Amino acid sequence: MLQFHWSSVKTEGMYEREGVFWLSTNAGNFPCQGWREYPLTKMISFIAQANDIVRRAYITKRYLGFGPYYILIDSEQKGLVTVHFLRSYVPQPLVKLSPVTLSFVIFCTIVREASNKMLETYRSSDLGTPMELQSLEHAVNVLSFAMPENHQ
Repeated sequence: MLQFHWSSVKTEGMYEREGVFWLSTNAGNFPCQGWREYPLTKMISFIAQANDIVRRAYITKRYLGFGPYYILIDSEQKGLVTVHFLRSYVPQPLVKLSPVTLSFVIFCTIVREASNKMLETYRSSDLGTPMELQSLEHAVNVLSFAMPENHQ
């Protein structure tokens, strides 16, 4: 299981709304429930990583930072995506949560649906800049077109 959680608060005169953004799995929450973040920016980064798996299959490891924490998206196994939840630490990273392995199609579906939901919510609440919203919408469309179910 992999789920996105987020909320944002509209602040008068600001386009970028700080809020909370985290992921949950059967093993727990990452980085933690209520992690302070810029949800729209983080979702744009996440869907960009999913799109990159399609465009650059030869690059099998992708990183997405959350302060001292980060996600490693590993697409080394054909047709599968493993999401590792780590914390930066010397001499090597610490495992924050057990990894989650999903089929590529399920992973992309989860990311696409969460992105669509965020896009709808932000537009209906007048949140985000036009450029950010267009960027997320474009990334959703690219991922939707690139998903294997559309090429069978």
